[in-house]
Amino acid sequence: MLREYNSNFEPAECWGYNKYIKLDALLNEGYLLNDTIILKYYVRQPSYYQVSIHKAIYSEYLDRELARQEEEIKHLEEMLMKQSTISIQ
Repeated sequence: MLREYNSNFEPAECWGYNKYIKLDALLNEGYLLNDTIILKYYVRQPSYYQVSIHKAIYSEYLDRELARQEEEIKHLEEMLMKQSTISIQ
């Protein structure tokens, strides 16, 4: 059995792949012999293009996260200002 697969991962997602074959298929299709299975796999080095795409995606993710955190800080500061004006009066 040979299975080839490519995955597009979201930023900060696990870089592993955990969906090789269903256990039923291992049992029913004769891949288990004496309760033993041998898995052969290869991991290749990503190309420069793949690395640059991943960096761009991650950079966009960080920009969105920074904007979200800045918005949250702004909201919290506004709440604090309202609370302090209420307590002064």
